[in-house]
Amino acid sequence: MDVAAVEDMVYRLQYSGDLETLDTLRSYQATEEELAMLTAHTEASPDKALDLPDKFLLDLSRIQHTDSRLACLQFKVGFTDRVSEVEMRMANIRSCCSSLTSAPALRKLLAVVLAAGNYLNGGNKQRGQADGFALDILPKLKDLKTTSNTDNLLGFVVKFCIEKFEEKAGTSEAVLPVPEPGDLEKCRNVDFEQEKVTCAAISKEVKDVRKRVEVITAQAKEDIKEPFCSLMKEFLELAEKEAVKITKEVEACGS
Repeated sequence: MDVAAVEDMVYRLQYSGDLETLDTLRSYQATEEELAMLTAHTEASPDKALDLPDKFLLDLSRIQHTDSRLACLQFKVGFTDRVSEVEMRMANIRSCCSSLTSAPALRKLLAVVLAAGNYLNGGNKQRGQADGFALDILPKLKDLKTTSNTDNLLGFVVKFCIEKFEEKAGTSEAVLPVPEPGDLEKCRNVDFEQEKVTCAAISKEVKDVRKRVEVITAQAKEDIKEPFCSLMKEFLELAEKEAVKITKEVEACGS
């Protein structure tokens, strides 16, 4: 990468690469001690050209507010993915909760389980004709075997529901009466405290980046203020709204 390409990135925000490249570029900036040595060499021996890596470091240091501009670009490039990851987890939780609480197919399935249990416990005065059952019963359905030991209650319930309720059984359009197991597993692994920490970090970074942009706007030469300042200002307005929105979504899902 040459310095002209870096200038396009930090002055005009013309960048379509990955976040890793920006991380690497930002970490490769020369220290004050290294810059002092490079500057001393060019002044003492102007006829002796620097190696390309050394020249790149020196040229990079001459870009105004290099580190702050790179930090702003880093945040801008990675922002959408960070917010989207949280949004997808919250959307999955909302979808699963909605399905578990209101899906007609699930209600029918649970009704079949209740009816089967009441039938099997018909002669039991304590457990027969129950109005409901505890959820911890569901994993035990497979433990109740048929007399031939070739099937179990879970298999019976599944077959019964497919035959009676699934009009599109045997086709690609058939759907589970419950959320996808993979989606439920993802819900189990969501740590709302960690999600709140992530949202807080995003909100804080929005504020930090805004401060950087304000400094650059106040101190940069007129010929290198734009389009960086306008583009970052526009982005930050959207980023603030998105940060507030995703924070509220996490709080709503976790409550």
